[in-house]
Amino acid sequence: MTTLRKDVVVVGGGPSGLSAAWQLRHLDILVLEQRDRLGGRLKSSPRGDYWLNYGGHLFPGAGSNMHDLTQQLGLEVIEIPGLKTAMSFAGKVYKSKRVEAYPFLLPMTLRERFDLVKVGTTLMATVARWQRVAKERPGERPSARRERIAAFRAGETFRDLLGRPSRRVDEIFQSAARRAAAEPEQQSAGVGVALFGAVWSGKKDNTALNLHGGSGMFAAAMARELGDRVQLGATVTLVEETADGVHVVYRVGDAEHEVLADQVVVAVPAHFARTMVRDIPADVDEALRVPQYGSWVGMTMLTDEPGPMPYDDIYAMTTPDRTFDMFFNHANPVQGPGRRAPGGSLMCYAGGATATRLLQLSDEEITELYQREIFELFPALRGHIVESHIQRWTIGGTYRSVGDASFEPVLRYAAEPAHRIRFAGDYFAPLGQMEVAVTAGKDAAEAVIRDRAGAHQRRFGSVKPR
Repeated sequence: MTTLRKDVVVVGGGPSGLSAAWQLRHLDILVLEQRDRLGGRLKSSPRGDYWLNYGGHLFPGAGSNMHDLTQQLGLEVIEIPGLKTAMSFAGKVYKSKRVEAYPFLLPMTLRERFDLVKVGTTLMATVARWQRVAKERPGERPSARRERIAAFRAGETFRDLLGRPSRRVDEIFQSAARRAAAEPEQQSAGVGVALFGAVWSGKKDNTALNLHGGSGMFAAAMARELGDRVQLGATVTLVEETADGVHVVYRVGDAEHEVLADQVVVAVPAHFARTMVRDIPADVDEALRVPQYGSWVGMTMLTDEPGPMPYDDIYAMTTPDRTFDMFFNHANPVQGPGRRAPGGSLMCYAGGATATRLLQLSDEEITELYQREIFELFPALRGHIVESHIQRWTIGGTYRSVGDASFEPVLRYAAEPAHRIRFAGDYFAPLGQMEVAVTAGKDAAEAVIRDRAGAHQRRFGSVKPR
């Protein structure tokens, strides 16, 4: 068996691994991805003027590492004009730009209104405190900021923060909390607050954009740029540091391959990283047990309606009275004002315990259930779904629960120089998000570059390596 030699091997072709690969593209690199495509949960398919999104679709705006990356790749991000605060309640759709108005808009009893105001006020105040804690500080290391955010309300569950309001009020917050692919009882209060903090930014909403053509355009652009430096269908079985470098073993089909790299970036879910990397320090291994993973079950639909629909002005809707938790109108950013083009693209998904139950059903059963509930909300859509797909994200969102060990050893390990194996992923923060993944990948790559420059200077003097 021939052993390849590479400067860097990147294990994982999701946003984190691709971010690292992009920063290291001037080196001799190899990206190993187990799936038959790049992108992780960024997945879409083009459909004429529209596209079908199957996973992540909200991209951060200017000032973020992901935004910088999309610009460098020549991709176009577009603003979302539609409402992101719509809600279905008691079988009817309500549209308000301000969530504070819902206690007065929704058909509720006096007790329910009181509970919604009480929980909402508590949550808003806590989000404001979280935003102050999460604010970047001059000269602060990224790892220090991450640990500070991770410590926020980490000792209590999101259920502890919410309390036990009236059933229908509780269902509103449960649906929103399942965006973390977990129930309020499973996730820490810091995770739940971060979910709402991402929406209640208090600023002009450039923090949630779409990628024109679908989220899969990111992976397609990366595939073009990286070319034959990507190996798809590669299952990594071993990452081990040796005297000569880092030994990586992987399989493609029935064939086993080996590669020796100066350094390796492992950008896969934490529990996979633990199984493939040999001889992890004990405290780092224990910290990699901290990130939890939940599931999502979604349905994406292409439609052929000839004209306006009642959801045209909506982009995102929380649906506490449905089996699914969220409904999205992915055609909204491209339909624009004026004459509406025919057709569209929709998506809905359930997370947490609901997703776990749905995973036991067939695609046909999930499709029937989701479509029946969508038609109850939007009867005009009946007969206009021409294509639908069920997407099962069994390893979906990552989150932190209460009582976990500290994640700090991983952050400390990532910040230490001269490691030949680097970890990266969306699990580097209490709530896994696209920007967290991209930033962790970039940080890992920059550490590799610093280490190479330092080693080169120690060996040859001040001339920098390529």
